[in-house]
Amino acid sequence: SFGAFSDFVDIGVNLSDDVLDCEILFKVLKFASYISQHLGEAAAPVLYESLVNPLSISFDDAMSCILKILERGYDLSTTEHYISVFGVDSIWEKKQAQHTKQRKFSINSLLSLTALYNKAGSWTRVLNVVENYVKRLICRKGDVRLAVDAKGLSNVNTSLLAVSVSHFARVMFESACGLLVFLGHICNVQGQ
Repeated sequence: SFGAFSDFVDIGVNLSDDVLDCEILFKVLKFASYISQHLGEAAAPVLYESLVNPLSISFDDAMSCILKILERGYDLSTTEHYISVFGVDSIWEKKQAQHTKQRKFSINSLLSLTALYNKAGSWTRVLNVVENYVKRLICRKGDVRLAVDAKGLSNVNTSLLAVSVSHFARVMFESACGLLVFLGHICNVQGQ
């Protein structure tokens, strides 16, 4: 999502008339990207699976687990399997490395959220900027016209169109997931 914003700026797409709103959005997307990097590549697919197949895991449970991971970090060292595979010393080293990584994430989160709040002046303004961005992120029927009925459209063009639309949808979904986890994280942090 952060890279997508910088692409918008590069091609001159104006997401807001207010420069401060653009700066706030830039900070929000940068922090959402930081959260996504911290979680790894599994977060968006887990959320997607919870939406597509709620019998496997509910969306609320998936979000709760992801937010707990953001708050506490991963803790796989307590299972017998990992101790028997890696050994006690290796598990201790991994646990220390994870603890250091989690502390660094927590400190960077605190600094980023403080800077974001100071820039915006209130969380209400941050939420309004996110809301305006999400409104622009959602495709309306008239915005995207698929040339399915166009005459002379070859199979290659149809395939390329399908791939590009699915890629665009994936990027939109990942961006929405990043914003959702960001907002959940803000709520958790504010509660503390």
